[in-house]
Formats: sequence, C-alpha cells, structure tokens
Amino acid sequence: MVELAYAYFNKQMTMEGAVYCILVDHLWKSVVVCVRGTLSLADYVVNCDLVPDSLEETGLEFGFEGQDEFCHKGYMARAKWILGDIKR
Repeated sequence: MVELAYAYFNKQMTMEGAVYCILVDHLWKSVVVCVRGTLSLADYVVNCDLVPDSLEETGLEFGFEGQDEFCHKGYMARAKWILGDIKR
C-alpha cells in the first residue's frame, strides 16, 4: 500500500516553490519524494539557469565530499527549497 503523506502545489506557478509530494510505501518501508517536472513558464526559467553551482558548501552541510563537484544551479535552488519546506 502506498499512502500520500503530503503534497505541495504551487498555484501561482512562481519560481519559488516546486510542486512535489511525499509518499509512504508501506510494503517497501520507504518514503519517496516525487518532484513534478517542467510544466510552467517559471519551470522553464529555472531550467535555463544553467550556471554550475558548486557542491562544496552543500557537501559540508550534508556530509559528503563536494569539492570540484557541481550541479545545475536552478535545480539545486529548487531542491534546497523543497528540503526547507519538508523541514518546517
């Protein structure tokens, strides 16, 4: 059985929030965070933020080696926003 534990819908389709949900899979004893892909113009703007974002500070914060590692800046901003929303 899979249970919907939480869902966030960005009704204004702004660049701040990302549409996502948290599912609990009781059979696999797992928690799954699902993020909706590109749908709105704001999503396309995030996709176009192609500047590489260093993972060095993020690695220090979350306990992994981020030196000389990079990711998509727009996606990192959305991932950090989702993490902050989950933590609240």
